[in-house]
Amino acid sequence: MSAPQVCVLSNPNSTGNLARFDQLRRILENTSHALHYELSSVDDIPEALRMFAKTNPVMLIINGGDGTVQATLSSIVNDKPFDQVPPVAVLASGKTNMIAADLGAGGRPTRVLKKLLALAANGKLPARQTQRYLIEMDMGDGHPPRYGMFFGGGGIVGGIRYCRARIYPLNLPNFLSHILTIILLSGSAITGARKKGAALYTESMKIVMPSGGIVEGRFFAVVATTLDRLVLGMRPYAREGRGKLKFSAIDMRATSILNAMRGILMGSFGRKSLAGINVRRVNEIRITGNNPVTLDGELYEVPVGQTVILKGNYVLDFISLRRKP
Repeated sequence: MSAPQVCVLSNPNSTGNLARFDQLRRILENTSHALHYELSSVDDIPEALRMFAKTNPVMLIINGGDGTVQATLSSIVNDKPFDQVPPVAVLASGKTNMIAADLGAGGRPTRVLKKLLALAANGKLPARQTQRYLIEMDMGDGHPPRYGMFFGGGGIVGGIRYCRARIYPLNLPNFLSHILTIILLSGSAITGARKKGAALYTESMKIVMPSGGIVEGRFFAVVATTLDRLVLGMRPYAREGRGKLKFSAIDMRATSILNAMRGILMGSFGRKSLAGINVRRVNEIRITGNNPVTLDGELYEVPVGQTVILKGNYVLDFISLRRKP
């Protein structure tokens, strides 16, 4: 009996693939039950998924960074290539890889790929399936909604730009790059010193949660996520509640930022009230303001006068390699 079909979608240009893509390709070339599609552009994703759908795969592996994952999830939902969507697995082949890390797949991609292929061949995927809700982001720009797992606003966009322009070129390990960025930008916001290339000082934002109130002001960070853990394992969001979107907003004040940092380090963030920090668990968020936003690391300019609407209603099956307690 032949092994179940596994489909692998690769972005060769993702940062982590630049150094080791030949190794991944050789593994897949020597795996009879794997169908591999190498993207020349993210615009090829719908075509790749339509081809995969014809094989009724038991698993779809996305080999790319968070942006590639987001584009693939968006195509799965918007284009509906699958009659039944297979469980999705993710390799950590980008720079940040929050989605892969949250699924316990943050290790070396070649090693994770071999483990996933073995699970499929041995019929052990069902025991590894887990559900994750997606964030639906509608920007009111005429495009279909985008789907991902991490939304950021406020100074987060400036932080991403600063990290890419100033820190990544230092060629430090990813986790050190992220630690250094957080330290530098938090210090900049607390002291009021401006970091070149980092637009932390945002315009006012109005955030309306139909079932959870209204917050308004200038924010150091606005987070909405369906992940359990973010970069460096941080959990800066509401822990309790029934909503699928885990939300937090940290005021652009030194005391608020210090409270947030202390809460994250001590494990109290999202568990008890902290001055200058708003947390909720909701199913819908509406954000108005002329500030750029990010969804899974991809940056978007918000059209003037438009409201960004986030919802958490869509769920998919994923493959988790995280050890069960």
